[in-house]
Amino acid sequence: MKGPGKVEGIALLDPRTLVVANDNDFGVGAFGADGRLMSSGVSSRIVTIRLPRPLH
Repeated sequence: MKGPGKVEGIALLDPRTLVVANDNDFGVGAFGADGRLMSSGVSSRIVTIRLPRPLH
């Protein structure tokens, strides 16, 4: 499993589950030759990770 490339946030859902969200910079990319803002193409992702043991 590949996780997010640039992490925005991590949360503990329960003692054995982490939730990781990526930072997509609101989809903001570069400016095109015409001066318009282009999409970065990076979509939002949330990944859940089940741990082998509970965190204490």
